[in-house]
Amino acid sequence: MGITIKIPKEFSFKAGYRFLDRSDKECLHRVNEGKVYKLLLIDGELLLIQIEDSGDALTVNCINKKVNNAQTKAIKSYVIEWWDLDYYLKPFYRFCKKDKMLKKLSDDHHGLRMIGFPDLLECLVWAIIGQQINLNFAYIIKRRFVEKYGISIVHQGQSYFHFPDAESVSQLTVEALKELKFSRQKANYTLNVANAILHEGLNKNALKEMGYAEAKATLKNIKGVGDWTADYALMKCIRYPNAIPLGDVGLHNALKAQLKLEAKPSKVVLKQLAEKWAIHSGYVCFYLWSSLLNNN
Repeated sequence: MGITIKIPKEFSFKAGYRFLDRSDKECLHRVNEGKVYKLLLIDGELLLIQIEDSGDALTVNCINKKVNNAQTKAIKSYVIEWWDLDYYLKPFYRFCKKDKMLKKLSDDHHGLRMIGFPDLLECLVWAIIGQQINLNFAYIIKRRFVEKYGISIVHQGQSYFHFPDAESVSQLTVEALKELKFSRQKANYTLNVANAILHEGLNKNALKEMGYAEAKATLKNIKGVGDWTADYALMKCIRYPNAIPLGDVGLHNALKAQLKLEAKPSKVVLKQLAEKWAIHSGYVCFYLWSSLLNNN
């Protein structure tokens, strides 16, 4: 029997599915024929879940094992967090109506939820991998990393992978990561993050209990985590609504296209926009990123 997750009114499975289908090099989920597949590790067991749209709800099934009540609850919580289903979007849409660009964005992507990262290590490592390289190459490096050091199952001839944990990553060497095309710096940064989680108490709950400024400062204390990486994690994993990686190239390109600018917006303009967007900054950024999919 499937797990039923009631969906909010402001929700589009189609929009979320499209976002998850943005790269054929993605290795941590699979989309096929209107269904999303994701491998979870719960209570020491690898559980392959299948998510599909059932109209007024999402139906989630574990397709490789029978799950108990605790695992069922954990699966449901994971999906709700991953797809940001608990977030109340109506205030964001009311805010968007006051601005021509934002209204178009919210109309074009209505119901899109900020699909994020329930796992802090995965989020930070993905951000580190993506520093100053194009997205396509970042996916290639992540795939190499996950396939070599993650855990996996094979189901009906398909391999499904789970991101390695902090203990596994902390035991790697810089040279091992360089073989996967990590730069020396990014290899060190990845190890720094894993060790901060494993040995220094860095975790989601602690970051959520801090104010935004303190949480950002805490992340930036880790060598290799700068403004962009910290804000990316605070936006996509910790879910601070005002977190926005203002240095992001994709954000700049999307703004240039949406505002029909001749050049990318300046730092001054970006800061002014973020102040204007305030607690809606994260969702504005996510919708701007999603607008780039229309051009692919």
